[in-house]
Amino acid sequence: MSHREFYAIANITDLEEAFAGAVEDAQGEYGTHYPTGTIAEATRVVLISSQPMSQTDAITQAEKLLADDDPRVRAIDEPAGAIALCGGEHPRTITFDHETWRATGKYTGDWHDAIAQTAINTQYPGEKVIAVRGSRYQERRHPILNTVLPPRTGEIDVITTGGTEHTGWLFFGRASD
Repeated sequence: MSHREFYAIANITDLEEAFAGAVEDAQGEYGTHYPTGTIAEATRVVLISSQPMSQTDAITQAEKLLADDDPRVRAIDEPAGAIALCGGEHPRTITFDHETWRATGKYTGDWHDAIAQTAINTQYPGEKVIAVRGSRYQERRHPILNTVLPPRTGEIDVITTGGTEHTGWLFFGRASD
């Protein structure tokens, strides 16, 4: 019987929940009538690595295991392999104060972006802000000009990428073609 290799990513850190979600998503997209050639056919999962790695490194490892016919994932009736991922998108709420604001120095553009990246650099080194989702702060106004001034304290909700924290799973294996 011919087979197709599949790869699926779930941005959920709980292994069983992530696996169930990946299977359900594939079944919703490709149906439940076999063959689909996707993770929709998988009924079990086997942990290959719980040490989070980048998506690129995880795919390289998965490809090697499949090419080497690793007994854990070699046949279509074997479980899907699972490798922990890091560096994916991660929602964060960062706090800032006057010192964080002063550390931004000169910036161009939106103060949200400047302060968010400065706070991320100190609170979560190595991560990069890719989106600002919202903020909570006390508005300040210039006493004479009555213009809005940047806040001294508050919180900003952001999405980051590039960290070393576990953010999800790569599932891979073989399915009927």
